Amino acid sequence: MYHCTLQKITSLSGVGLHSGEQVNACLMPSAQPGIVFTRADLPGKPIIPADWHHVARTVHATTLEYEGVSVSTTEHLLAALWSLGVTA
Repeated sequence: MYHCTLQKITSLSGVGLHSGEQVNACLMPSAQPGIVFTRADLPGKPIIPADWHHVARTVHATTLEYEGVSVSTTEHLLAALWSLGVTA
């Protein structure tokens, strides 16, 4: 299947919408199909696939969860990537 990835690494930082905490994100190109979130702030840097099978909650934000680890408010970033044609 055809997939499109980022050309280079891009970093973002700001204040979490619901947590009010400082958030840092690094968007990186991938040779593999599919978008994943890596929780670099946790031991072992667990990975959460951006897949509808992992939607845990949708109240006020979309929370993805995989093997007990979650990431919240993913919908805006995923929508922006999708609108640019980024699939991996």
